[in-house]
Amino acid sequence: MPVDADFVTIFGSGNDLNTTLNYDIGTATDTGTSTLCGCINTTLDNFYTICPATPIGIIAPTPWFGWPTTTPDNRMEQYVEAMKQVCEYRGVPFLDLYHESNLRPENTVNRELCFYAQSLDGNGDGVHPNNLGHKIIAPKIYEFVKKLLLA
Repeated sequence: MPVDADFVTIFGSGNDLNTTLNYDIGTATDTGTSTLCGCINTTLDNFYTICPATPIGIIAPTPWFGWPTTTPDNRMEQYVEAMKQVCEYRGVPFLDLYHESNLRPENTVNRELCFYAQSLDGNGDGVHPNNLGHKIIAPKIYEFVKKLLLA
């Protein structure tokens, strides 16, 4: 990572929940690497060691077909809430694309329009936004980045 970056963003992923290690999500104050929250805090600690004055922000993943926002308290929602709590605890800007992306993978039409069509059944995969999906989230990311640059 270049130490002269104007800002850095970390874009979370549902893949963090699908590891063979099956990490516990943990709590906002965890340290070390035995929980996902601990991994986030360790990453931030390491980042600040290298770039103590560089603005950093964390972006939550967009909803996934298997973990839509319409299913309350699912594992992705728990992870996003934990990410948010870590950011609040650490004073790190947070963009919640899980709840605020306007992507709805549980809706067949939205999934087919806004996600890549790579699933086995021919419908949009409901995970990876395509060009239209990126056009929808790009303004939100742009505004978030502008705030980081002004920090």
